[in-house]
Amino acid sequence: MQREARFILPTRFNDGQIIPADLINQSLEEVVNEFGGVTIANAYGYWKRPDDGKIVAESVYTFDVAMPEGREKEQALIALATKAAIRLNQHSVYVRLPGGEVIIPEVQKHAVADDIAA
Repeated sequence: MQREARFILPTRFNDGQIIPADLINQSLEEVVNEFGGVTIANAYGYWKRPDDGKIVAESVYTFDVAMPEGREKEQALIALATKAAIRLNQHSVYVRLPGGEVIIPEVQKHAVADDIAA
């Protein structure tokens, strides 16, 4: 049985610059190669900054994936989402697993895109 999982990527870098389509397309291709397909939609995410409590709104891409439950596939999804977050210089990434559990893995600050190649 397949279940839906999701991860979310921003449309802009932290400095406000638009993320080039080729960087998003890399994630799209990786997900399709691993799971056979993906649906990507534009949305808005809202979150509260811990330092000053200000609510921040940002435009995002949601990546919805049909995948079987199981630890191996969950780890593959988390790895792909984390790899994308590193590529986009993000601090963390939102991931919803097929069973509904939400995790927000933090990306190590010293990680760079070259570290995740191939």
